[in-house]
Amino acid sequence: MLILQLRLQRTRLELGDPQLSAEQSYQADASIGWTGARWSALISPFYNYFPNYIYLNPTSRHVKPFLLIRSSDIPENSKTFNVQEEISVPMDIDPGDYHFMIRLTDEEGWQTIKGLSIKIE
Repeated sequence: MLILQLRLQRTRLELGDPQLSAEQSYQADASIGWTGARWSALISPFYNYFPNYIYLNPTSRHVKPFLLIRSSDIPENSKTFNVQEEISVPMDIDPGDYHFMIRLTDEEGWQTIKGLSIKIE
């Protein structure tokens, strides 16, 4: 069986505020260790402090994603098999990274997968 899949892989979208100042952090750490004849011990506590931590809240709002899955059966005892597919992509789909995946599965269940990526802006 030959399967052709086209799907949207939406990356994160983060809208920032240019008025924010740069994030700051302070860190303190210390270590103390002991080594004996048969074993050793080490304690290493630390503390991080962010006075103006900037929380990222990415969203992926799909409005019109494009998903296409097509299957083709390969005739039995075929030595070669060619598939030609024409794909019509709607003009108003979501922009983003689209990934084509072609998967070929033999009678025993082994698969070969090939991929191709395109960006729609």
